[in-house]
Amino acid sequence: MTKFDYFKQSIEPSIQTIAMQRSTGDEFEKQWIRDRLRDPHLCDIIDQLSIINMHTLKAIATNHLINGVELSSKLGVTRSTISKSTKRLVDFGLIRYEQTEDNQKERHYCITDTGKIINIQHEALETYIEKQIHGLINDFPEDSLETVAKFLRGIAEIHP
Repeated sequence: MTKFDYFKQSIEPSIQTIAMQRSTGDEFEKQWIRDRLRDPHLCDIIDQLSIINMHTLKAIATNHLINGVELSSKLGVTRSTISKSTKRLVDFGLIRYEQTEDNQKERHYCITDTGKIINIQHEALETYIEKQIHGLINDFPEDSLETVAKFLRGIAEIHP
């Protein structure tokens, strides 16, 4: 078998599976979180949140009284995206905003108790995934991981 045939049969299908999982990954995350929530209302909210909403919620939970510019910088997304995300989170009662007396235009966000419940489950999911990854990478010597990383960087350069 040629290296290219090996790639087509053994590697490319895994890359395609990863790409597919990434494009629909929020369904796995939503289901995982829903399975751990007891409140049907919170499950309904989860169904309506995007990945960026979840990451915005986490950033607000981690950085109490953070503003939109700081959120944008931390998450690497536009301020417009943050504005839409925070509006959605406020509408669902997961965060609230406060304004300082000296600058009524600037909003600082903080997480609500309801938001904390969802964020705790999201953090538990991230911990679960990290444990799975640690278990996987522990099966490989470091030089093998370096080879995989080099290969994946090469694939990424071919498919920008």
